[in-house]
Amino acid sequence: MFGKKKQKTGTRIKWSIISTGSAIAAAMLVRKTLKTSYEVVKHQPPPKNPYSPAIGWREAIVWTAATGAAMGVGRLLARRGAATAWEKKTGTAPPDQGND
Repeated sequence: MFGKKKQKTGTRIKWSIISTGSAIAAAMLVRKTLKTSYEVVKHQPPPKNPYSPAIGWREAIVWTAATGAAMGVGRLLARRGAATAWEKKTGTAPPDQGND
């Protein structure tokens, strides 16, 4: 009984490492893509601190909304990709990932 519980814990830790790693990689890619896209469109770097009063409201809101949406989508794609790879490799769904 103890061996099965330890195996389950090991599986959860592996999944946690894989899903976290994929989310970090996705965040880095999204951040670089957003920055480059902003510079191409606006011909200037994105605001470093959208909370600063020196940044106009419109620019701050657009940058914040774009960043939030892109990060959310990137995280979703990364986790789904990691889950698909996990299922192909192990033949089972990742721990705590039901099909609901």
